[in-house]
Amino acid sequence: MVDKRTENEYKIALIGSTGVGKSSLCLQFARNRFSDRYEPTIEDYYRKVAMQDGKPLVFDIIDTAGQEGNLTNLDQLIRQASGFIMVYDITQLQSYKEVQHFYDRVLHVKNKSHLPMVLVANKCDMTEQRKISQDQGIALGQKWDCKFWEVSAKNKINLETIFYECAKIIRQNEVDGISNKKCSCVLL
Repeated sequence: MVDKRTENEYKIALIGSTGVGKSSLCLQFARNRFSDRYEPTIEDYYRKVAMQDGKPLVFDIIDTAGQEGNLTNLDQLIRQASGFIMVYDITQLQSYKEVQHFYDRVLHVKNKSHLPMVLVANKCDMTEQRKISQDQGIALGQKWDCKFWEVSAKNKINLETIFYECAKIIRQNEVDGISNKKCSCVLL
């Protein structure tokens, strides 16, 4: 049985290269703030309580910004999370390549072949500087068998959607995990 805390609390880690906007996504979602100034973060945690269908949802968000060089610390943060928002920047081709390495790292650390995950292409408001097409993002999401969204932290495009979608996938995974357990009885 899933306890009450687990049912309504979702620990989600944002993972991706430096500068893709992970902190901006966290700040805008949790605190309704956006900064145009880039400030590298070592690690940060955010909490947001929201309502969905008349029930409170608690988002515990792990911003892994700056952890890319410290794999031991990144691995610890991955172990803490139940779901993942994998982020790349549509204006940085390298971030698209690197998110694929982060995906492999998450699966390795969690020792699973599939996890509650959402793939996010950030900065969709910067179309004139686009280097990665929407079709490339869709294809990668299909390859990973996960939902894909283009977002803008700055303009709040699909911002709430990605967090709620990740929570929904976590919840579904827990339900599937419980319902997939087989019981057997022996009558004597």
